[in-house]
Amino acid sequence: MTTKEKTKETTARREAADETTSSERLTALAEESVTLARIVAKNPSAPVGVLRALSRSEDDATRKCMVLNPRAPYDVLSDLENQFPEVFVNNPAVELYNSFKVWCPGIFYQRILHVVGVCVNRISAVPTSSLVKNCRHDVP
Repeated sequence: MTTKEKTKETTARREAADETTSSERLTALAEESVTLARIVAKNPSAPVGVLRALSRSEDDATRKCMVLNPRAPYDVLSDLENQFPEVFVNNPAVELYNSFKVWCPGIFYQRILHVVGVCVNRISAVPTSSLVKNCRHDVP
């Protein structure tokens, strides 16, 4: 590998890991190679569509990296829970999702889980205390 090729590969890896890289660029990087797909899978700025696609990757390591991503959709995490239980429990979003089970049993839990999933996928941090507070009230 030439110096120019090494520099290009290093730049691509940095872009794949950088949270300020555009969604379009992350999508392209994920398609370039398995190595870059693994890095994109861990990036909290990766688009949800890319994470869903990476969750179906034939590469175990890519799917495992995706399970650690706090923006991974809950349904995708649930599908991969049995494959990577030790990684699943370390995803910071799982704690947030599970906190709603305690406060929002039944059908309301399913509704709030969807809303929280949308919020988690739109912003990097959801104020758990305010969501739990709102969850304690009856919904008409």
